[in-house]
Amino acid sequence: MFSLYLNLGFDHILTIEAIDHLAFLLVLISSVKPTEMKKMIGLITGFTIGHSLSLFAATTGIIAVNMDVVEFLIPLTIAVSAVLNLIMNQIRIKQSNLIILVTVSFFGLIHGLGYSNYLSGALANSGESIFIPLLGFNIGVELAQLLLVVPVLLLGSYLFKWFPKLNPKWWVYIGSILGLLISLYLIFS
Repeated sequence: MFSLYLNLGFDHILTIEAIDHLAFLLVLISSVKPTEMKKMIGLITGFTIGHSLSLFAATTGIIAVNMDVVEFLIPLTIAVSAVLNLIMNQIRIKQSNLIILVTVSFFGLIHGLGYSNYLSGALANSGESIFIPLLGFNIGVELAQLLLVVPVLLLGSYLFKWFPKLNPKWWVYIGSILGLLISLYLIFS
């Protein structure tokens, strides 16, 4: 059971159907310097914790979920994050790591709700306890995110090392604008 849901967690991230999750990761990656691997891993983990908490709460029936609202809020979190990245990059405000972590974790809560209907249906049909499957799923999500993020940050670090004249602002612009465009597509499609 654990390995089945571990794979499901991987699939939740590593498929084109997870474009919303991938876009959020893209915006998140662009919010830090490529050399800030420790900070990025902390943000990813904060996102997963938020994702896990809301997934647990919705799957167990602690909270009720209006999927229409959640499906609107998910791309909205991507758009808000992208716009904040662009604003902060433009006016060069030093961002508080704690505020960023809390925001990312809160957005993780919203993203976790988006998958709760599917997962609660699958778990209800299994007749098993939900704790081991949820643990497997969330570990799969975290590992898949790290599998994507670490190589991108390493590549970014080497790009800035090999090409020292590259303006670090472009790291923020590219990821944030792409994420914003994807979020707008998801909102209006």
